[in-house]
Amino acid sequence: MRLPKKVALFSIIFVQLFSITPTYAAITKPPIQLYEMERDFYRLGIPTGKIDGVIDGQTQRALCVWRELTGQEISRVLPSKRDIQEIAKTDQLFATTEMRYGLNVNLQCQSAIWIREQLDNPMKIFKVSTGRATFETAIGDYQVGWLIDDWYESRTYPEGWMYRPQFFDRGRALHGSSDDSMVQSYPASHGCVRMMQKDVDYLWDNGFTKGSIVNIYGKWIG
Repeated sequence: MRLPKKVALFSIIFVQLFSITPTYAAITKPPIQLYEMERDFYRLGIPTGKIDGVIDGQTQRALCVWRELTGQEISRVLPSKRDIQEIAKTDQLFATTEMRYGLNVNLQCQSAIWIREQLDNPMKIFKVSTGRATFETAIGDYQVGWLIDDWYESRTYPEGWMYRPQFFDRGRALHGSSDDSMVQSYPASHGCVRMMQKDVDYLWDNGFTKGSIVNIYGKWIG
């Protein structure tokens, strides 16, 4: 019998961190260190999904963001015991030289980081889902060219409804979807940058608009 994907992945993490043979109790009750790691991500403003001590795609996204913003090699690899200790000691995150004032979309992390000037809180981190294979979101610097403050049906994909889209590369846009579950932790769109509806609202409500920069970089490695 195969273990469910999440449980199987967790059992690998448990062995990697603590080097013991997993038992049924170990698999069903994650070690407190993994809960604490996810709480630390929340403290740092890095989206991680449900705080449950289970390493899933959302937690891997958070690990990737933490590595990027602490000057480490950017990857989604599973955490070591040292990683967890370093995450606990992290109290500040820093933009990298690759980032610009604007929305910085990292294809490897599947994250977007809004860097702003002259604010008490100049960095805001979002989770996104970009273009899947054969529909990849193209890397480059763009500007929001036009936007629609309403639901908008894609001309290319009928029934593909976009929430408050901001178009930055021809038909590609930052937008919400009919269901937030479409913002996967891996590339899943037709080339757009999918975001949570509340995060799209945040951009609109806080001055991200026509002319704002969208910086797409990195490469998805599953």
